[in-house]
Amino acid sequence: MADLGAVRFGAADPADPQIAALIQTHHETGRLYYDEADCHSLDTDAVAEVGVAMFAAWLDGQAVAIGGFKDLGDGAVELKSMHTSRAARGRGIAAALLAHLMEVARQAGHHTMRLEAGRADEYAAPARALYARHGFTECAPFGDYVARDASIFMARAL
Repeated sequence: MADLGAVRFGAADPADPQIAALIQTHHETGRLYYDEADCHSLDTDAVAEVGVAMFAAWLDGQAVAIGGFKDLGDGAVELKSMHTSRAARGRGIAAALLAHLMEVARQAGHHTMRLEAGRADEYAAPARALYARHGFTECAPFGDYVARDASIFMARAL
């Protein structure tokens, strides 16, 4: 487990080269496991276009994890683009960033966080386990999503 006291969390600009690289890696990796219709990750331009509030975990001056949320307009937010660099995995950084995102959303007045995650076991199982450990449970599709075999939908109260 990393010394999480050394990890700094804060808002992140998708135009920052380190943040853009993590967003792009997340997007490109998803494309390896899902076809076009089933891959809901966003590239760097789309993150900005759809109004995702991005945050990062910084360790020793390097962005090591990202995540964000999009306001769904009904008191809920959608968790988007959670990704931890390969070198930083297994240290609890993703869990701490997720807790940070939930707290920021709660302080902004949101009451629910929803997400869509993939079902590709080798790729998405660790993320689904993380979400379940943090109180997310399966729910129905939301927003523009439709039920598909490649997706699972989860939500939790903030």
